[in-house]
Amino acid sequence: MAASSKTSLPQSILIFNQIVEQVARCAERLADIRSPAHKHQDDVQAVYAKLRATWERISKSSYASERETLQAEIRSHTAELERLRRNYELGLKDAEAEYECRVDIVVKALCEALDESTSTLLVGHEVGEM
Repeated sequence: MAASSKTSLPQSILIFNQIVEQVARCAERLADIRSPAHKHQDDVQAVYAKLRATWERISKSSYASERETLQAEIRSHTAELERLRRNYELGLKDAEAEYECRVDIVVKALCEALDESTSTLLVGHEVGEM
C-alpha cells in the first residue's frame, strides 16, 4: 500500500501554526501603535519640511511682497514647532500612559489567545495519553 499524499498534520503542528499567526497579528497591531515620541518626531519633521520648503522659496523670490508673505509663513512654522514642543512636554505623561495601555491591551489579548492555544494542545495530549 502506498502512503496517502493527503496525510493530515499532527494537532501540535496545527496549533503551532495558529500560534505563529497570532503572534504575527499581534506584531502588526503593535506596529500600528505609535509611541508619543515617535508621533512627536513625525510632527516636528513635517513642520521642518515646510520650513525648508519656505526657506527655499524665499531664497528664490525677488519680490518684496512675496518675501514678506514667506517670512510670515516662517514665523508661523516656528510658532508651530514651539506649540508642538510645549504640548509634547505638557501631555507626555498622559500620552505615555495611553500608549502603554494600548500596548498592554494588545499583548494581553495575545497572551489570552496563546493560553487558549496551548491549553488545547496540553488537553489534547492528556486525553491522548489515557
